[in-house]
Amino acid sequence: MAAAVIRAPGAASDVRAAVAHLGGPRAWWLGVAVAAEMVSLAGGAAAQRQLLAAGGAYLPWRTVSALVLASTGLARVMPAGPVTGGVWQVREYRRRGAGAALGVWVVLAGGFTSMVVLSALLLAGAAVAGAGGLRLLACAAGALAVGSASG
Repeated sequence: MAAAVIRAPGAASDVRAAVAHLGGPRAWWLGVAVAAEMVSLAGGAAAQRQLLAAGGAYLPWRTVSALVLASTGLARVMPAGPVTGGVWQVREYRRRGAGAALGVWVVLAGGFTSMVVLSALLLAGAAVAGAGGLRLLACAAGALAVGSASG
């Protein structure tokens, strides 16, 4: 917290430079990116809520959404972020009535799903951009298929 307070005055010029760089015809992409992130987080929260319900823990939508958002934030800013965010999220699920095993399973399933979706997006982007050879794309598609089937 103290580091953020000390760094905040110097960060203002960085923010102004970033906003100035966003000007022009590309600025609408920021809105698209924010909307896509909101849809992604809502989808992750919905999936985790369904998994919790399947395990017998019925948490309100608002609670699960807040926990997913907070855990994602922790994963981005803390050292060993994904581990820190995941452990915190499991503790919060347990505190709200889900068992420890169910909480771990839900967080791991969410992480695995995120990895598979990100791999699919990267694979699609590489195919559209024409990056990599056909063998590389075929290997990546095979790994994605195996990962999806094992989940």
